[in-house]
Amino acid sequence: MHINPKNFSFLLLPDFTLLSYVSAIEVLRQVNRVMGADTVKWQALSLDGNPVRSSNGMLMPVDGMISETNYVPWLCVCSEDLVPETKSSKLYSYLNMLDRFGAIVGGCGSATYILARSGLLRDKSSTIHWEYLNSMQEEFPELDLTLDLHIIHDRRFTCSGGAAVLDLMMTYCEKYFGTEVSDEIRCQLLINQSLEDRQYYQRSTLVSRSARYHPTLVKAIQLIEDNMEAPLTRKELADECGASIRNIERLFRRAFKMGPAAYYVDVRLKRARNLLLNTAMPISEIALACGFRSASHFSKRFRDKFSLTPLSLRSNKSSQSDVKQANS
Repeated sequence: MHINPKNFSFLLLPDFTLLSYVSAIEVLRQVNRVMGADTVKWQALSLDGNPVRSSNGMLMPVDGMISETNYVPWLCVCSEDLVPETKSSKLYSYLNMLDRFGAIVGGCGSATYILARSGLLRDKSSTIHWEYLNSMQEEFPELDLTLDLHIIHDRRFTCSGGAAVLDLMMTYCEKYFGTEVSDEIRCQLLINQSLEDRQYYQRSTLVSRSARYHPTLVKAIQLIEDNMEAPLTRKELADECGASIRNIERLFRRAFKMGPAAYYVDVRLKRARNLLLNTAMPISEIALACGFRSASHFSKRFRDKFSLTPLSLRSNKSSQSDVKQANS
């Protein structure tokens, strides 16, 4: 089946991130401004045809519901900030139907979960926002996950979300409408870099966000992030960095007002919190995965950091989810 890239559809799920959706629409609007008013068209869909509330509370009208839309040539699933909990068989059946008919199907941010649960990411590399990389690897260990801003295959795309959607849509714009059009749109949107010059890897870790730090400190942070399950001692960390323990201590205290040991614990607890919120892993397994010798030790350190236990955090999340379901 011939795919018409001039018709774009967006499936808005409850609590979707408005920035991703608006960024995509703005690029398409600029295509019409540059090439002519009828060059591209777009529509918003929802599961039930009703307006969808975004994560910032704005209610977004839609043009239809998926059960009344037999086929669209290009669809982007726009999901929420958190890991989506939808178990809608109607949604997964719809995505698979589009795939069978040869449509281009993709998603932004946590919608990568939706595509994976639909079985549409088999044998394809994909990306997701860095905050959810670890939890998604736990749920889908067989997937080839990266931290690229976006990945495009012939009929599949994934995007890390947020402003990275601009990069995704500019890539499609250049592919479908040419460099001259995409260059003009970059000028209109004040995007100063060409596609070739832009950063295509998420700057997810403190290492990549902190080029201003001393190279030894950057290396130490990377070692910490790469060794969560079996934390390095201060001496091992210093030896790996080719520095003295005293020098490592000084660098961490200057940058973070804490020593490397305290920083190490802080990073591990934040990783654990992410896994608690975004996976169904048992608490005991999370404790071990984040380098704590026992669940009780983990629970105490977690409570000291976040003022509630891991079990309480899970319970609060479940209660909030129940309220959301009741109000939807």
